[in-house]
Amino acid sequence: MKKLCVYFMAAALACTGAAAVVDTPVHVEAADAAAGVVVSETTEFFEDGSSLTITVTQDVGAVAYGSVYSKSGSKTYVYRNGDNEEVLSFKLHGTFSVNSGVGATCTSTSYTTSISDTAWQLDSASSYASGNQAIGDATFVKKRFGIKFDTKNSHIVLTCDENGTLK
Repeated sequence: MKKLCVYFMAAALACTGAAAVVDTPVHVEAADAAAGVVVSETTEFFEDGSSLTITVTQDVGAVAYGSVYSKSGSKTYVYRNGDNEEVLSFKLHGTFSVNSGVGATCTSTSYTTSISDTAWQLDSASSYASGNQAIGDATFVKKRFGIKFDTKNSHIVLTCDENGTLK
Protein backbone atom coordinates (compact mmCIF):
# COMPACT_ATOMS: atom_id res chain seq x y z
CA MET A 1 0.00 0.00 0.00
CA LYS A 2 2.86 2.39 0.85
CA LYS A 3 4.49 1.73 -2.52
CA LEU A 4 1.19 2.43 -4.24
CA CYS A 5 0.98 5.81 -2.48
CA VAL A 6 4.56 6.63 -3.49
CA TYR A 7 3.76 5.80 -7.14
CA PHE A 8 0.63 7.97 -7.09
CA MET A 9 2.66 10.79 -5.59
CA ALA A 10 5.31 10.38 -8.31
CA ALA A 11 2.63 10.46 -11.00
CA ALA A 12 1.04 13.57 -9.50
CA LEU A 13 4.40 15.32 -9.32
CA ALA A 14 5.22 14.32 -12.88
CA CYS A 15 1.96 15.89 -14.06
CA THR A 16 2.71 19.14 -12.23
CA GLY A 17 6.31 19.27 -13.51
CA ALA A 18 7.79 19.20 -10.02
CA ALA A 19 10.57 17.07 -8.60
CA ALA A 20 10.41 15.65 -5.11
CA VAL A 21 12.37 13.57 -2.66
CA VAL A 22 10.55 10.91 -0.67
CA ASP A 23 12.04 9.06 2.28
CA THR A 24 10.51 5.60 2.20
CA PRO A 25 10.07 3.62 5.42
CA VAL A 26 12.19 0.50 5.16
CA HIS A 27 10.92 -2.98 6.02
CA VAL A 28 13.54 -5.74 5.89
CA GLU A 29 12.32 -9.27 5.17
CA ALA A 30 14.19 -12.21 6.70
CA ALA A 31 15.70 -13.14 3.32
CA ASP A 32 17.03 -9.58 2.91
CA ALA A 33 18.62 -9.58 6.35
CA ALA A 34 21.12 -12.24 5.24
CA ALA A 35 22.35 -9.86 2.53
CA GLY A 36 22.51 -6.88 4.88
CA VAL A 37 20.41 -4.41 6.81
CA VAL A 38 18.99 -1.39 5.02
CA VAL A 39 20.10 1.73 6.94
CA SER A 40 18.35 4.31 4.76
CA GLU A 41 16.54 4.64 1.47
CA THR A 42 15.61 7.84 -0.37
CA THR A 43 13.87 8.25 -3.72
CA GLU A 44 14.02 11.38 -5.85
CA PHE A 45 11.39 11.80 -8.57
CA PHE A 46 12.03 13.81 -11.74
CA GLU A 47 9.72 15.79 -14.03
CA ASP A 48 9.76 13.10 -16.75
CA GLY A 49 8.48 10.44 -14.30
CA SER A 50 11.87 8.77 -13.84
CA SER A 51 13.37 8.31 -10.37
CA LEU A 52 16.62 7.70 -8.53
CA THR A 53 16.63 5.53 -5.40
CA ILE A 54 19.64 5.72 -3.07
CA THR A 55 19.98 2.88 -0.55
CA VAL A 56 22.59 2.46 2.19
CA THR A 57 23.00 -1.13 3.40
CA GLN A 58 25.12 -2.39 6.29
CA ASP A 59 26.59 -5.86 6.00
CA VAL A 60 25.56 -8.22 8.79
CA GLY A 61 28.12 -8.75 11.54
CA ALA A 62 31.21 -6.81 12.53
CA VAL A 63 34.53 -8.33 13.48
CA ALA A 64 35.53 -6.76 16.83
CA TYR A 65 39.03 -6.49 18.29
CA GLY A 66 38.34 -4.62 21.53
CA SER A 67 37.37 -1.07 20.64
CA VAL A 68 38.64 -1.53 17.07
CA TYR A 69 36.45 -3.43 14.62
CA SER A 70 35.72 -3.87 10.95
CA LYS A 71 32.49 -2.54 9.41
CA SER A 72 31.33 -2.92 5.83
CA GLY A 73 28.38 -1.90 3.74
CA SER A 74 27.26 -0.44 0.47
CA LYS A 75 25.50 2.49 -1.14
CA THR A 76 23.46 1.83 -4.27
CA TYR A 77 21.99 4.18 -6.87
CA VAL A 78 19.12 2.71 -8.91
CA TYR A 79 17.73 4.74 -11.81
CA ARG A 80 14.21 3.87 -13.02
CA ASN A 81 12.42 5.15 -16.11
CA GLY A 82 8.95 6.73 -16.17
CA ASP A 83 7.35 3.25 -16.18
CA ASN A 84 9.20 2.45 -12.93
CA GLU A 85 11.39 -0.11 -14.70
CA GLU A 86 14.96 -0.39 -13.45
CA VAL A 87 17.34 0.91 -16.11
CA LEU A 88 20.72 1.25 -14.37
CA SER A 89 22.29 0.57 -11.01
CA PHE A 90 25.66 1.39 -9.51
CA LYS A 91 26.63 -0.18 -6.17
CA LEU A 92 29.66 0.91 -4.15
CA HIS A 93 30.92 -1.38 -1.39
CA GLY A 94 33.29 -0.21 1.34
CA THR A 95 35.07 -1.84 4.28
CA PHE A 96 36.11 0.33 7.21
CA SER A 97 38.34 -0.05 10.26
CA VAL A 98 36.53 1.67 13.15
CA ASN A 99 38.25 2.76 16.36
CA SER A 100 35.13 3.23 18.48
CA GLY A 101 34.63 6.87 19.48
CA VAL A 102 37.89 7.95 17.79
CA GLY A 103 37.53 7.57 14.02
CA ALA A 104 37.17 5.31 11.01
CA THR A 105 39.32 4.59 7.97
CA CYS A 106 38.20 3.07 4.69
CA THR A 107 40.40 0.05 4.01
CA SER A 108 38.95 -1.26 0.73
CA THR A 109 36.37 -0.51 -1.94
CA SER A 110 34.72 -2.28 -4.84
CA TYR A 111 31.78 -1.65 -7.13
CA THR A 112 29.25 -3.43 -9.32
CA THR A 113 27.06 -2.12 -12.11
CA SER A 114 23.91 -3.43 -13.70
CA ILE A 115 22.18 -2.35 -16.90
CA SER A 116 18.67 -3.61 -17.72
CA ASP A 117 18.01 -1.49 -20.82
CA THR A 118 20.12 -2.60 -23.82
CA ALA A 119 20.21 0.96 -25.20
CA TRP A 120 22.52 1.88 -22.31
CA GLN A 121 26.12 0.85 -21.73
CA LEU A 122 28.80 1.48 -19.12
CA ASP A 123 31.30 4.09 -20.29
CA SER A 124 33.54 4.13 -17.20
CA ALA A 125 33.56 3.23 -13.49
CA SER A 126 36.00 3.39 -10.60
CA SER A 127 36.18 3.33 -6.80
CA TYR A 128 38.76 4.35 -4.22
CA ALA A 129 39.24 4.96 -0.49
CA SER A 130 39.90 8.39 1.02
CA GLY A 131 40.01 8.77 4.81
CA ASN A 132 36.70 7.54 6.22
CA GLN A 133 35.03 7.47 2.80
CA ALA A 134 34.57 4.96 0.00
CA ILE A 135 34.10 6.91 -3.23
CA GLY A 136 32.81 5.64 -6.56
CA ASP A 137 32.09 7.15 -9.96
CA ALA A 138 30.31 5.67 -12.95
CA THR A 139 29.22 7.04 -16.31
CA PHE A 140 26.52 5.34 -18.34
CA VAL A 141 25.76 6.35 -21.93
CA LYS A 142 22.75 5.79 -24.13
CA LYS A 143 23.51 5.56 -27.83
CA ARG A 144 21.37 5.74 -30.92
CA PHE A 145 22.98 4.87 -34.24
CA GLY A 146 26.38 4.93 -32.53
CA ILE A 147 25.96 8.51 -31.27
CA LYS A 148 25.69 9.39 -27.57
CA PHE A 149 22.12 10.43 -26.94
CA ASP A 150 22.06 10.63 -23.14
CA THR A 151 24.49 10.33 -20.23
CA LYS A 152 23.94 9.43 -16.57
CA ASN A 153 26.76 10.16 -14.13
CA SER A 154 26.81 8.61 -10.66
CA HIS A 155 29.06 9.89 -7.89
CA ILE A 156 28.68 7.90 -4.67
CA VAL A 157 30.27 8.65 -1.30
CA LEU A 158 29.82 6.06 1.47
CA THR A 159 30.99 7.46 4.82
CA CYS A 160 31.62 5.70 8.13
CA ASP A 161 31.83 7.82 11.29
CA GLU A 162 33.67 7.16 14.59
CA ASN A 163 30.65 5.25 15.89
CA GLY A 164 30.53 2.89 12.91
CA THR A 165 27.46 4.57 11.38
CA LEU A 166 27.29 4.31 7.60
CA LYS A 167 25.90 7.21 5.57
